[in-house]
Amino acid sequence: MSKGLGKIQRALLEMLSDEPRSERELACDIYKIEPDANGRYVCSDAQYVAVRRALRRLKQLGYVDDMWTGVGVPRRGWFRYGEGACCKWPRT
Repeated sequence: MSKGLGKIQRALLEMLSDEPRSERELACDIYKIEPDANGRYVCSDAQYVAVRRALRRLKQLGYVDDMWTGVGVPRRGWFRYGEGACCKWPRT
């Protein structure tokens, strides 16, 4: 059994604030991915899945939550609970 949060989970908690961020943005930041020739940030599927898995576990533990943002094009954003959090609805 694990005795605490993993490396990716700890990095996510440091990066997240009350501003929602996408999973792809977080993956590129954690793995320090540089833009390609077209200026796009591309992370591998394995990196993306590792970040999604870590976010899902952090949500189960109550550290973070997600919300759907965007108009017309829905986008899932993740944020951290804490002082000044953007969304303060009652948690179940």
